[in-house]
Amino acid sequence: RPYVFIDPLNDQRFACSTWDLRAGVTVSAAFPLIVNGIASGLVLISSAESPSKLTLDTLTRVANNLALCIARKVSEEQLLLSERRFREFAAVVDEVFFMSAPRSEKHYYISPAFEKMWGFPASEVMDNPYAWAERIVPEHRQRVSEYVNSLAGDSMPAEPELDFAITKPDESIVWLSVRSSRIDRGDGSWDICGTMRDITDRKSAEQRVSDFYSRVSHELRTPLTS
Repeated sequence: RPYVFIDPLNDQRFACSTWDLRAGVTVSAAFPLIVNGIASGLVLISSAESPSKLTLDTLTRVANNLALCIARKVSEEQLLLSERRFREFAAVVDEVFFMSAPRSEKHYYISPAFEKMWGFPASEVMDNPYAWAERIVPEHRQRVSEYVNSLAGDSMPAEPELDFAITKPDESIVWLSVRSSRIDRGDGSWDICGTMRDITDRKSAEQRVSDFYSRVSHELRTPLTS
């Protein structure tokens, strides 16, 4: 029920000093505040005479709107808590987390690990969405460009993970691996969410293995040729 009548004179739950019976209070009406399916409180009015239906309907709407405001406030606090926990988590991991518009035309979030990985602050990329692309080594720019353009298509690229190298401001070469996924919105649009990690050590190990096999192959071929 949207409201219930209470007899404050005979209901022991309300027989307390807060009721000024000398004012002629004879009836009360309680309006429950239903927040996310749970009764979280009451809006209580008292009167010397029974309130009209118009008054009761109006107060019912007031109670419903108040419950909506409380529910919205609770949701906002939960969202802020989740966002704070995510930022705390992202600040202590080595991988870069990012959320961007299709084709990286705009970035909504880039985690703090970006500055360590790329050698310049993420704020530059937030101001200039393609500032990161200027650091890609020339021989990898075409592949990266095709990958970024494919993120705006009707489907994700066949290979969601891409490896490429960049030149940091100190001229050191760093190998990175980026993996992206699509987050669909309710209106038919979508955003891109992804991670980026430093794979320089792995690439160096692969190169050492390749060099070893090349050297062994050369050492074996030379006497056989002779």
